[in-house]
Amino acid sequence: MFKQVLTTLIIATAMSLATVSAGEMTLLEEAAEFDRLSARVSASNRGTIKVKSCDECEALRLRIAPSTQLEVNGKRQPLKELNNGALSAGTVFFDAQTLTVLRISGSR
Repeated sequence: MFKQVLTTLIIATAMSLATVSAGEMTLLEEAAEFDRLSARVSASNRGTIKVKSCDECEALRLRIAPSTQLEVNGKRQPLKELNNGALSAGTVFFDAQTLTVLRISGSR
């Protein structure tokens, strides 16, 4: 019995230490789904897009950067592909602090 109490006490202590060390959570990225996305990207792989996080939300203007990744129909594409027409049914993932697009996943 003493062994069970000691084991339980050790587990409870370890769990409470893990909870304390976890600290405060920070939102690293947000996502917004889109039905249609049109964008223009410059030769330097920069541009902007507007998306809504929800139907009632105001549109957000997000920056496209050279580090932004693009996936169209499940295949990685260069950002200049955004200039070839609108994407449909996809998701934009962006940095919550800087409003910079991290990646776009959509279909044509």
